[in-house]
Amino acid sequence: MTPLRHAPTACRVLLLAALVGRPGYVSAQTTGTIAGAVLDGASGQPLAGADVVLSASRTTGQRAITDAAGRYSFADVAAGAYSLHIRFIGYRPTTLDVDLPPMGQLSLSVGLILQPVLLEALPVDAPATGLARTGRSSESPLARADVERYRQEQYLTSDVRALTAADMLEAVTLGETDLLRAFQRLPGVTTRDDFTAQLWTRGARWSETRVYFDGLPLFNPVHAAGAFSAIPPDAVGAAFFHPGARSAALG
Repeated sequence: MTPLRHAPTACRVLLLAALVGRPGYVSAQTTGTIAGAVLDGASGQPLAGADVVLSASRTTGQRAITDAAGRYSFADVAAGAYSLHIRFIGYRPTTLDVDLPPMGQLSLSVGLILQPVLLEALPVDAPATGLARTGRSSESPLARADVERYRQEQYLTSDVRALTAADMLEAVTLGETDLLRAFQRLPGVTTRDDFTAQLWTRGARWSETRVYFDGLPLFNPVHAAGAFSAIPPDAVGAAFFHPGARSAALG
C-alpha cells in the first residue's frame, strides 16, 4: 500500500520541476520586438538592402538587412537600452538610442539623408569609338549623323537638343571649352548673366535643372563659384538637352 500512497506526490513534484526548469519559460514573458522601415528622407521611398544593427554596444549586436519594402525586424529582444545603427551606401549613417520596456513592441522607421560619395579619379586610356570624341580640333564626318541617329533612337520627344564635341569646341568662353555654356547657345535656354555656367530653361531657375553624366545625377556640376562647368570636355562624346520634362529613361 505504501508505494501507491506516495506515487501521486512524486509525480506532482517531478511535474513542477520540469515546468520551472524549462528553458525560455521566464524570458519569454519579458522579451519584445523592435521593427520598422528605412526610407529615403527626401522622397519617402523604401531603401532595400540597408544594414541595420541593434546592439547594446558598438561592437556586438543583432544585424538585419531591409527587404524590398525597406522593412527590418528584431524579435525576442530583452528589455533594456540599445543603439540602432543604420547604414546605406550613398546616405549619411544614422544611430538612434532606443529603450525597450518589458514585453514592449517598438515600431521605428528612419529616413536617411542623401550624402554623395566622393570617388577617386580613375584614369582611362582607350581609343575613341562610337560617340566618343576624336580630337580637340575636329570631329569625324559621321559624328554628327551618329549623334542625331542616337538621339532619335533614345528620345521620343522632338525638342531634345544634341551637342557634339565640335559644338563644345566652337562655344569657347573666357578661353575655356565649357559644356554648360555651350548649351546656353540653344533656343529656349538662358542664364542669369554672362559670368555663370548655370542654365535657366524656359523660365525655370538653375535649382530646377538637373545634370546627368552617363545616367548618374551630378549634384554640383559647376565650379569656380559657378562660372565654369565641372565636367571635363575631353570626357564628353555627346550631350543631350531636355528643355522640358526629363526623359523617362532617366527613371
